[in-house]
Amino acid sequence: MNHHNDCNLLQPYFRAFNDLFTPELLHQALDFSHLKFRDRVLPASAVLLVCIAAFLRGKVGLPLVLQWLGFGSSAANISDQALYQAHDRIGWRPIWWLRRHVLTWLSDPTRDPTAFYNGLRLIAMDGTTFTVADTPDNERTFGKSKNQYKKSGFPLMRMLALCELGTRALVDWIARSYRVSEQALSLRLARSVPAGSLLLADRNFHSGKLWEIAKNSGFFMLLRVQRGPKFPVNEYLPDGSYLSKVRLPCRKNQKAEWMTVRVIECLLTIGTRVSTYRFVTNLLDPVASPARELVQLYQKRWEIESAFAEFKDQLKGRNTVLRSYHPQGVMAELDALMIGYFAARRLALQAARRAKIDPLRISFRQMVEVLMLYVQRPKMSRDRLYRAAAKKQNKRRKRSYRRCKKVVRCAWPVKTAADGQILYNEVEIDILGEKSTP
Repeated sequence: MNHHNDCNLLQPYFRAFNDLFTPELLHQALDFSHLKFRDRVLPASAVLLVCIAAFLRGKVGLPLVLQWLGFGSSAANISDQALYQAHDRIGWRPIWWLRRHVLTWLSDPTRDPTAFYNGLRLIAMDGTTFTVADTPDNERTFGKSKNQYKKSGFPLMRMLALCELGTRALVDWIARSYRVSEQALSLRLARSVPAGSLLLADRNFHSGKLWEIAKNSGFFMLLRVQRGPKFPVNEYLPDGSYLSKVRLPCRKNQKAEWMTVRVIECLLTIGTRVSTYRFVTNLLDPVASPARELVQLYQKRWEIESAFAEFKDQLKGRNTVLRSYHPQGVMAELDALMIGYFAARRLALQAARRAKIDPLRISFRQMVEVLMLYVQRPKMSRDRLYRAAAKKQNKRRKRSYRRCKKVVRCAWPVKTAADGQILYNEVEIDILGEKSTP
């Protein structure tokens, strides 16, 4: 495959990720597409890099990203239409190849102990939706949400992702039509969870098929469970939890198989509100994993919600949609943006290790602003980038109001002046059965 010799051309423009997106790696990704690219003013590898760099400037189009990267005379001689045609020629295969060969689990047990629990890597699984361009092809592929009155204005794409909680990096994901449920997507995405991990998920994902995948793949789960499923008590444990069983799927006329699980029922007191929660896990040892400790650990699942907020609201822009007019372009654009977000999270981890702080304390918005300055300043060193990224640290504010809505017609309680007097992030945990267990 004949590629333009652009090693010296690419490195100055995205210097922060030279160790991640090397010219050789970009060429291998282009070779995977099995297409022949001619020598042009702007090589195909540069166009691929522009697609990935768009995560920093999500509110603008590719032409402005190209100018911002500073390709000089090369960008001045290229029209907007020619750039988008070059983007369409590349297609989705090179970006898909980069996704498979670049993304990996970042945390290390010795260097990042907060990312692990008893040696198990903490991972969360949850879903979100993206708005795509309103074209007949996109609507046919992804579908629109609708109620009793009419359909939504734009098609919606449903995405389910795996988040490494210690770094807040989205390492793997699957995107399909809005009509496909998160439960169906979870059965495919769960196969990417590595052995020796602890998967945290919300109450939508409990199913016998998912527990079977966890058993065969060798990872553990901590799930919040709905009120509906019944769990018989087989044995009470000293910490107040009890052993039960979950039925695994089996074929017709086969003997049913059961999996032993551990159920934790507790009361959470938040201010004046008391709620009952129920968790199910396959961590069966109450000494190594006490019930109260697991309930407190489950709160880390919200880091994936913070990752979605960073990607969709702070970075991409709340009112910005995925611009491609056809489904394959939408998937390629999503993968490119997610690869860019992963690169930013990897950079935050490197800066946090240099400063010896928790990577979740680094301000994501501040880091992106510093990274944008670094791209435009060739004389700025890598060490200075790390120091600037770790300079501003976030301290998570305490919630002073309970979770409710302001709309009176909603079933949620209305905010009052008395709510501001209670810190709702201070949770009291009472394990049901803990006091009565001998």
